[in-house]
Amino acid sequence: MKVVEVFVRGPGAGREAAIRALEATGLAVTAITDVTPIPHNGCAHRSGAGSRRSENLARYNRPLPTLPP
Repeated sequence: MKVVEVFVRGPGAGREAAIRALEATGLAVTAITDVTPIPHNGCAHRSGAGSRRSENLARYNRPLPTLPP
């Protein structure tokens, strides 16, 4: 097997170094395909006790009202 197709995943300089190492060993790289997973909707928002906890902390961290003299 002298001809290979390379599938790389994720960012970083290590992927280019890995491809160069394959070529240095005598393999012919015919195609390089990036298969990094890309989220369609991103992460879900926090729900439940975690989000309610942050709302309660904001209520208690208000400045105290000043009394008239």
